[in-house]
Amino acid sequence: MTGFMQEEPRQLMHDSRRQVGQEVTDSDFCQLDDGGRISNLPQDLLHCILRRLSVDDAATTSVLSKEWRYIWAMNTHLVLDKLFFAQLTAKIIDKEAHQSAFSRAVEKIILVYLNNLVSFNLYIPPKIDRCPVTRWIEHFVKKGLRYLELNNYENKAYEIPSCLFDCVTLRGLKLTICILNAPKCTIFTNLLQVILTNVTFNADISFGTQLRHLRLDQCTGLKHLGTQFTKGNSLTTVLLIGGEQIDWRWFEFTSLLRRLALEFTSYSNFIPNKAINVVKFLNVLPSIFAFCTSGFTLGVCRPGLTNGHATKCDNLKELILNCVGSYDLCQISNAIYLISCLPNLQRLEILLQVDDKSRDFIASTSNLDATDWNDMSLRQLQTVIIMDVDGSKYVSHLVKILLASSPALEVMSLRIHVGLTDPTEKLKIKQELEHFPRRSSAAQVLWFQNHPNSRPK
Repeated sequence: MTGFMQEEPRQLMHDSRRQVGQEVTDSDFCQLDDGGRISNLPQDLLHCILRRLSVDDAATTSVLSKEWRYIWAMNTHLVLDKLFFAQLTAKIIDKEAHQSAFSRAVEKIILVYLNNLVSFNLYIPPKIDRCPVTRWIEHFVKKGLRYLELNNYENKAYEIPSCLFDCVTLRGLKLTICILNAPKCTIFTNLLQVILTNVTFNADISFGTQLRHLRLDQCTGLKHLGTQFTKGNSLTTVLLIGGEQIDWRWFEFTSLLRRLALEFTSYSNFIPNKAINVVKFLNVLPSIFAFCTSGFTLGVCRPGLTNGHATKCDNLKELILNCVGSYDLCQISNAIYLISCLPNLQRLEILLQVDDKSRDFIASTSNLDATDWNDMSLRQLQTVIIMDVDGSKYVSHLVKILLASSPALEVMSLRIHVGLTDPTEKLKIKQELEHFPRRSSAAQVLWFQNHPNSRPK
């Protein structure tokens, strides 16, 4: 499962062995294996070579010699992804025959695969009813599978078979467009990482107390995840992108949490009078290091004020704000309030969202100007990245405050919105922002032209 939840990284090989990463052809193998030089290589190195080939190419090595007949089937990482499906069916004109050809190929692979699998990456073809996907999963689950990735892009949601919930060896799980209808009291015992996209939960489920990394992207039925956020959990990273409103009380038991992302674009069941104090919420997380949120979340949650005084969060070092409306006074002002409550912030990234319709309705900055920011000190802030700058007075005010409040600032990277093409307007924005006073004499302000769809790294 290339690039997904591999175990500990291997030490880099000696330069003389690094050629295994280059493209290898059948003829190259024949030449290299003259006299058994390739066959005598260590098994780990042979598997390293084969993992760089597609399943089709790896299987062709079986014709090299008797020694090579089943070596390809001893690889512990099996990738039957969309590319494998496309290559397999490229010469089959009749699309109705694609699924049966894919099914036959997988069945043959299962017959000859000798080793227990470490990872299995499976693309679920469009007409799933013609392929025994459940039986394939059951087969490899019995072989001690540790990492499973199922990619379902062109079907209705696929219901995960019950056998998966009993897989005690499973350490990593990645699913796309699936249904998790777990049996009662199902608890995985060894899962470390779970990545779910467009997954629906139909019953209460826990991924176990060993789980460290959880990402949910546009998932539904989140109310069934309450049993995951209980005492004794080991979560260090939680990313919740889109989806439904969460139960904030979950995080009372995530004392080990280091990284948290709450990126919502809307709440179908949002209740304004129950908006939370973001800074107070972050203070519940004693180990929190990095926080990522969206402009919508900033707009609907209180900015962190209690009786007119801002509370502080001393632990947070990195803050990412995505899709903050550059002409949205509420979002910009709440962003400033949040930043002001993070005295030990070291890195700040902001991705602005430019709405052409809102430009005509921009109010004055009097509300921001009237606020006393003289006591604001970001004494550890070193790096600021702001993307999609386009001349908004609210954004200019934000930049002005950051420059005036950051004595340790080293670099402020301002990336101009791709839609801003008028050179005169660009120059005007640069001249205005470059003349703002800087508390750090070493601070550099760097300008870049934004690339479409680019984001902070």
